[in-house]
Amino acid sequence: MGRILLFLFTLLPISLFSQVKQSLIVQVDSVLYQRQRIFVDNFVDNRFDWLHEGAGDLNRIQDGFLFYSNPFDFPYYDGKAIYFDPSQNFEIDTKIKFISGSVEETNGLFWGDLIFGVKFLLGFSQLGDYVVIKNTGVDEKILGTTKVQINRSEFNRLTVRKIGPYYYFYINNKLIYKMNYTPFPGRYIGFFIAPKSYIQIAYLKVWKLVPKN
Repeated sequence: MGRILLFLFTLLPISLFSQVKQSLIVQVDSVLYQRQRIFVDNFVDNRFDWLHEGAGDLNRIQDGFLFYSNPFDFPYYDGKAIYFDPSQNFEIDTKIKFISGSVEETNGLFWGDLIFGVKFLLGFSQLGDYVVIKNTGVDEKILGTTKVQINRSEFNRLTVRKIGPYYYFYINNKLIYKMNYTPFPGRYIGFFIAPKSYIQIAYLKVWKLVPKN
């Protein structure tokens, strides 16, 4: 991906502490966890201000999807400040479909600090390459990369789970990388879009994971 530059824009902080119990269950290392809602956006409207000034001209919310373009020559970030306790087990989940742009560039999910601090990235290219990256705001360190089965013309699911002392990274429900947990480096969760690229996003969900008795 090369060095990532940042485009500055206005964000709307979100404080959602309600933890509505869901019937969804997830299994990690043979342990069952109950999902409890922290943040969910199914893009039924622009209530979380994704279509702010400075976003690409093609950006829109339509039929329950967020369409996001990056007209710039550098990767573009957009995220929301989501407040929860990251020392507890949690999950970040989204689905992204590539529409146009370079097949070699990666698009995906980021979480951490927005501007110049540390952030982590999970992304994929149309060539089937995935990357897990730690970005310090000055340079990048690729933590994991290899080939993975992707849906080239459909949505690809990106999931990050923090369970105990580890991060687990999934693409299309397949575990692709595992690493030691690093304290959550910021409050922002959202998307990064490759230069001159256009993507479609189905949802963004953040869950607390509670062991199921």
